[in-house]
Amino acid sequence: MIPGAPCSTCVFFSPPPFQSRGERRFGQCRRHAPLIDIDAERGPRTIWPMVGETAWCGEHSVPDV
Repeated sequence: MIPGAPCSTCVFFSPPPFQSRGERRFGQCRRHAPLIDIDAERGPRTIWPMVGETAWCGEHSVPDV
């Protein structure tokens, strides 16, 4: 845990595939399981929380090296 470290450096941060590293401004936090949203027309889907790359939380984690 590294308090105050930006989400973009966390192992659980997942940017959209269409953004390059220099363009990324937001991404998905995959620290916990996604929520399930059930749409009457499209059926169930999973939703990961969206976070800004400069946001932070108390559960930041870096990859084991």
